[in-house]
Amino acid sequence: MVRKFWEQEETVHSPLLLTDEEQACEDHYVRTHSRLPDGRYMVRLPFKNAPPNLSGTRRIAMRMLQSMERKTDNDPDLHKLYSEFMQEYEDLGHMARVLPAADELDETQRCYLPHHGVLKKTNDTVKIRVVFNGSARLGSGDSLNSHLLTGPNLLPTLTDVLLRWRRHRYVIIADIQKMYRQISLHPSDRTYQRILWRLKNSPELLEMLLTTVTYGLASSPFQAIRTMRQLAKDERHAYPRAASILEEETYVDDVLSGADTEDDARELVHELTSLCMAGGFPLRKWAANKAVILKDVPTEHRQVKDFDLWDQNVSHATLGVQWHPQDDTFGFKVRPVETTSITKRTALSHTARLFDPLGWLAPAIILAKMLIQTAWLQHLDWDEPLPPRDQQDWQQLLRELPMVEAKRIPRWLHTGSSSSRLEIHGFADASERAYAAVIYLKASTDGGRSVVTLLTAKSKVAPVKRVTLQRLELSAAAMLTGLAARAQETLKLVVSQIHLYSDSEVTLAWIRGHPSRWTTYVANRVAEIQQLLPEAIWHHVPSRDNPADCASRGMQPSELVEFGL
Repeated sequence: MVRKFWEQEETVHSPLLLTDEEQACEDHYVRTHSRLPDGRYMVRLPFKNAPPNLSGTRRIAMRMLQSMERKTDNDPDLHKLYSEFMQEYEDLGHMARVLPAADELDETQRCYLPHHGVLKKTNDTVKIRVVFNGSARLGSGDSLNSHLLTGPNLLPTLTDVLLRWRRHRYVIIADIQKMYRQISLHPSDRTYQRILWRLKNSPELLEMLLTTVTYGLASSPFQAIRTMRQLAKDERHAYPRAASILEEETYVDDVLSGADTEDDARELVHELTSLCMAGGFPLRKWAANKAVILKDVPTEHRQVKDFDLWDQNVSHATLGVQWHPQDDTFGFKVRPVETTSITKRTALSHTARLFDPLGWLAPAIILAKMLIQTAWLQHLDWDEPLPPRDQQDWQQLLRELPMVEAKRIPRWLHTGSSSSRLEIHGFADASERAYAAVIYLKASTDGGRSVVTLLTAKSKVAPVKRVTLQRLELSAAAMLTGLAARAQETLKLVVSQIHLYSDSEVTLAWIRGHPSRWTTYVANRVAEIQQLLPEAIWHHVPSRDNPADCASRGMQPSELVEFGL
C-alpha cells in the first residue's frame, strides 16, 4: 500500500467488465429478488454453491457473547448502549426470536453470527452500531462470507458524486435511514443469520433471526446498492429525476443533489421523498443551502431543526468533507494529534487520516508522502523512531495541519442556466520529488462575467527508481489529461474548450509529435494523452505562474492557508 504513493499508474480508463462470479451474483439478484405488498424489497443470500454446512458456529458465537458480556459488565454505559441498540433492532422487526418448539432445522442448516459493538463519538455524544461478523471462521477455515458472492462494485466514486453536486446552485443532502435494514431477507435464508443474545440480569439465552440485510455479510453492500438501483428502475416512470439521482448522485446512503432554482430544489425534495418511500426507504438528516428549500420537510427530519439557527456557523460532514451551507463553501476539519516520537507506522497512520478526496490539500499532503518515502528508503523498522531531522519535519507538519481549517473552497461552480460558456483549464508540473496536476472550471455569462473555480487536484511522489525531470513532467501531463477527462465525463456539462498547460517545453514538443517518433516510455504516455483528450489545446505556462508548482514541491499548511488556490 505504501508504494502506491510513488508507483506510476496508467491513465487510460478501461470499461468495467464483470468477472464470472460478479455476473453470477447479478443474475442471482435478478432471478430471486421480489417486491412485497408494501413496496419494500426482499432478497436471497447469493451462495456460491449449495447452502453450506456451518455447524460449529454456535460455539464461536457463544464465546463471543460471553466475552462481550464480561466487557459490558464492567462498563454500564456500554451495556446500556448495546442493550438499547438490540432492543430497537427487535422493536423495528429487524430481528425476531426463535421459538424452540417451532425450530425444526438441525445444526447443519444453521449459522450463528458473532457480534460486537463499534462506538462512534460525535461532539459530546457516543453512538454504537452492532456489527454481525460473517467472517468468523471455523477450524476448517470456513465462514459464511467465504460461501457468499460479493457482487460487483456498483458505487460511483466519491469524487464523482462530490463533483456532480457542485454543478447545482441550490443543493440538498439527505441520509437514507437504516438503508441495509429496510431490505427484507427471504425467510428461508434467515437461518444463516442467527445470533445469540441475553437480556440483562436474565439467565435465558435467546436465539434471534436477523430478518433483513445486515452489516458484516460480504454480499450486503451489493444487495443494498443493487436494490436502490432496482427501485430507481421500477419507479422511473413516476419519478424520473429522482431515479437518476439515486443512480448517479448517491454514495451508499448519502444523497447529494440540487437544482438551478429554489422552486425546482423544493420539488426535488418531494420527488426524492416519494420515490424512496415507495421502496420503504425513509430520508432523514435533510440539509440545504437555503432554508426555504426544506420548508415542507418535518422538523425532526432536518439536521438543523430551527430555521432561526440557519445563519449560525453550522457545518455538515458530507462524504468526508465539511460543508458550510451558510456561505456554501467546503472546509476542512483536522483533529490535532500529539506530536510524540514519529515512526514509519505512526507517519503512515497520520497521513491516512488526511482525507482529501478532491485533492485541495495536495500541496501539504505531498509533504507527508515525501517524508514517508524517505523513511521507506532508510529501511527502518515499522516502530523505529525516524532520524532527528525527519522528526522535526513531521512535528512541524502535524503542528500546522489544524491551520487548514481556516481554508474555504466555494462549492458551486457557477454552472447552470446562466452560464453560456464553460472551459476547463488544467496545469501540470513536476519537481525531482513529486509531480502534480490541478484543474479549474471557468464559467462565463453572456454579460462577460467570468468565475474560475478550483475543481480538483492530484499529486504523486516521484518513483524510487530515478526518473529524469523531463519524464516526470510528461507523467504530470498524462495525469492531468486523465484528471481533466474524468472531470468532463463526470460533470456531464457542455464544455466549449479544454486548455491544458505545462511549463516544460520538452513535454509540449513530445505531446505535439507522433508517438512513433519517441522512445517506448515517452510514446506510451503521449499516445494516452492524445487518445484520451484529442480536443485539448496545450499551452506553455511560465513556472512562476503555474498553480500546480506548489503541489509538486510541497507547501506547509501555514503557507497553504494564505495561498490563493
